[in-house]
Amino acid sequence: RPPVLALTATATSEVIDDILAALRIPDAEVIHTGFYRPNLHLDVLHASGEEAKRIALVAALKEKDGHGIVYCATVKAVEEVSQFLRGHGIDAEAYHGRMAAKKRAAAQDRFMAGAVKAMVATNAFGLGIDKPDIRFVTHYHLPASIEAFYQEFGRAGRDGEPARCTLLYDPADRKLLRFFQAGRYPDDGDLVNTYHSLQLLAAQPQPPTLAEIVAICPLSRSKVQVCLSLLMDRGIVRQEWPARYRLLRPELSREEVAAAGHSCREKHERDLLKQQRMVDYAEGHGCRWQVMLDYFSDEALPEGRCGPCDRCVSQVATPLPEPQSISA
Repeated sequence: RPPVLALTATATSEVIDDILAALRIPDAEVIHTGFYRPNLHLDVLHASGEEAKRIALVAALKEKDGHGIVYCATVKAVEEVSQFLRGHGIDAEAYHGRMAAKKRAAAQDRFMAGAVKAMVATNAFGLGIDKPDIRFVTHYHLPASIEAFYQEFGRAGRDGEPARCTLLYDPADRKLLRFFQAGRYPDDGDLVNTYHSLQLLAAQPQPPTLAEIVAICPLSRSKVQVCLSLLMDRGIVRQEWPARYRLLRPELSREEVAAAGHSCREKHERDLLKQQRMVDYAEGHGCRWQVMLDYFSDEALPEGRCGPCDRCVSQVATPLPEPQSISA
């Protein structure tokens, strides 16, 4: 029984229990330093339509000192937004996983050296980035969960100095989240189609490759990969070197194959709830930081408000206003 140290950036109490169970250390001591960071100002800017969001982003960046990150949900958005910012006199670099390695490295080096006002990036940028003087993190699209949002905006202000963390919120962005969600989880028909393709190929001398499965399956390559991963988790399929897939249980009925996706459907429901919590954060009228702390089951703030968020600042002097909104 060697000593075990498990580390994670963000975890709800439910996730902590899952980690302890997976590592079989139920009696381990759990230490966390809390989630509240008073130097980070949280705010939400409502903008309806793509043009309005881009105008709002330009205006916000021109008001902000220092440099920071603008997170986008898609590669296409990264390219278009970075180009738009440059066209409006803001020094912006693009960063995403489809860029050549040398180009990504050059963009990252410029950012780390402080030569870039805004790094416009997918979530491929950030893991392992330890730059203490990031003065802002702006989310151009609605993140998929509070955990992802916290991890990403938490890259700001690590030097303890004030930093601004802004969500540009357009309710239409929820459609983009639903699109990603639909591609992440297979339905019963997807599992059955993948399983049936494996049955058809089971008679050949060697187990089929992914390319051979995709060639006769009516699903996309990425969807087949998701289905194969799920079937492997259930012990129905085994991956063999070099990247071949052996069907271990060729006798299953359609209902039995579909049942393999039960846990997947449960996770899909949990992810939908997480998305709703992000919507609640964007549309809520309470303290932004308290929403965060409630989600992570952390301690409550005195009087239920923080000070460094747009809601609490507005409550100090005046009645709660309607959300700031920009329309094209």
